Amino acid sequence: MTPKELRQLSKGFYGIGCQNIGVECYIVQVNKLLMHYCCPSSLGRLMLISLNLMILEMGISTQPLLESYTQYGSWITSSWLKSMWEKCNKYDDMVEFNNVTIALPRLEGEWLMRLLIRLRYSCQELEQLNRVRISFQFLFIGYIGGIMQAA
Repeated sequence: MTPKELRQLSKGFYGIGCQNIGVECYIVQVNKLLMHYCCPSSLGRLMLISLNLMILEMGISTQPLLESYTQYGSWITSSWLKSMWEKCNKYDDMVEFNNVTIALPRLEGEWLMRLLIRLRYSCQELEQLNRVRISFQFLFIGYIGGIMQAA
């Protein structure tokens, strides 16, 4: 088997000149996102839905691809966008969405999972709490206050 360094070394330096498959795949994914995200096509709508589901599952911010994949990757259902997020994290790249709008409830507009992270729960406890948060459909601390006042 030929070592990776020799396979990816340019032919000008007497290497084989093969491309890095992970980087090439990431480039194609970014191009696809740029071409189809928020377009009125079915693929554009699916990308928007996937992003919204990722935001809801993570419960951290409206920019999930800027968050740490190693820390929050296990919280998210496998998808095309999750694989792109993994590559963003691996290649230290930033992908930011400028049209994501989630209305903050009243004054207590802090993300619930951010608060639980600050309270230093373990990784396993955070995953369990996140599943409970998803089942109750909470994103922000203000949602809990609204439920308590209604009861």
